[in-house]
Amino acid sequence: MRPEPHPERGVSRLNQHQIHAAESRAQALDDRAVQLGTYIAEHGATVRSTAAVFGISKSTVHKDITVRLPALHAGLYAEVREIIEKNKQERHIRGGLATKRKYERLHGSSTGARPESALLMYPSGNV
Repeated sequence: MRPEPHPERGVSRLNQHQIHAAESRAQALDDRAVQLGTYIAEHGATVRSTAAVFGISKSTVHKDITVRLPALHAGLYAEVREIIEKNKQERHIRGGLATKRKYERLHGSSTGARPESALLMYPSGNV
């Protein structure tokens, strides 16, 4: 919001600089919101992966795409919202797969095969 100019002096130079700086910051935020939306739409990216690519927090990505983007680019927002909803519905699957990969890394294969030591201890297969 611009301050009212003094009736005799006008807006001071400092105030003009502050106004320009605030407008520049606001434009940068708007530009970032559109960039984030475009990235998510082009890559089908999650909020987490988008945050990592842009070096910002998940909260910032979420705010930019849910608060700023609808006012700037309604069509892009609609596309991004669909992707975010799809990702939200699939996150439990991705979480389960991540847990499976972690278990495989820590304990070996996930094929359900028993370790060789179990076969030596129980040759009949009754473990």
